[in-house]
Amino acid sequence: MSLNKTAYNAVWSEHQAGRGANEISSALLKIPEKVVQDFPLLENITLWSDFCIPQFLYNGYCTEVFLKNNHYALKTIEQKFCEPGHSSIQEVDSVHSQIEKALSVSEIYSPVSLLRVLTKVRKKSMKIIELQPGDFLNFQATSQSFKFSEVPFTKVKYIRLDVQDPLQVSFKESFVNDDFNDVSIVPKTRKKDKPVVMPKVSVLTADKVKDLKAMLKYMPLADRQYYQNVFKNNK
Repeated sequence: MSLNKTAYNAVWSEHQAGRGANEISSALLKIPEKVVQDFPLLENITLWSDFCIPQFLYNGYCTEVFLKNNHYALKTIEQKFCEPGHSSIQEVDSVHSQIEKALSVSEIYSPVSLLRVLTKVRKKSMKIIELQPGDFLNFQATSQSFKFSEVPFTKVKYIRLDVQDPLQVSFKESFVNDDFNDVSIVPKTRKKDKPVVMPKVSVLTADKVKDLKAMLKYMPLADRQYYQNVFKNNK
């Protein structure tokens, strides 16, 4: 985050959930929640992203959910897609580089090991958000009624959502344009369903569980205990 030079990281274990659009959007929802808790007077958040249409379809909806449940001073959330000369992604790349450097000299046996390493990277400017099973929401099921065709996602560079009307999308196809295009992405017949918690599914395959059990004897105690609990709850 540029405001305080702090990296906010959302993490979860493979046995909790996968890495699909719903999971990524759920993580994206938790990060601004933490940011506004730290900065309750913050009025605008800008997200920088690689250009990824499927991911944005759910991210846009999770942003709407966040804005509707916003009880802070936040007024707008912007999402900008990187292009040469118009990007703040270098800050993120720097964090990734520091994490990769720390991991290259560490032995990672489990998420416990990973968290142990992450908490030592940028000690004063790194925040770790551990997602819980109830944090993973099914945005896909409740976003079907959106009129995403109203927004030319293959051309968009800049999107803005307002807390007063988060389903009115303002967008630009170029950073040099001064004016926004405004469209509504919700039909009048839309059902006002809320995203529900995703059902828990077993992500660990039988072969992976077998391999992990074979490695237990080589792991530190904390990692062994972690996997023993995972195996117990994964049945």
